[in-house]
Amino acid sequence: DLKNRIEDHFKYKWEHDKNQALRMNEDLEIFFQIPEEIQDSIYHKFLFSIFLKDFKKYFTFEKKLSLIKCNFYSWRDNVYREFMTEMLSSMEPRRETKNTILIDE
Repeated sequence: DLKNRIEDHFKYKWEHDKNQALRMNEDLEIFFQIPEEIQDSIYHKFLFSIFLKDFKKYFTFEKKLSLIKCNFYSWRDNVYREFMTEMLSSMEPRRETKNTILIDE
């Protein structure tokens, strides 16, 4: 029934939304007063540590123009930090039933 599906959707979202504490402007104002190093730790060592570990290969980018062999971007690189923060802050939990087709091409 539609009512139950809607309730289940929001129950799951509210229980699993890692960005919930950073959705309100007041919360973001406080968050952005924290040093960037702490902000980064909140994202990659606390809120999304398991996600980033599970999908590490998708967020590992080699610095192609680097003279150092096997040199990869990290949270210390501003461009990587901005990309990761933007991407992680826009994530929302979603659950689908088994065999659900999300994109039918």
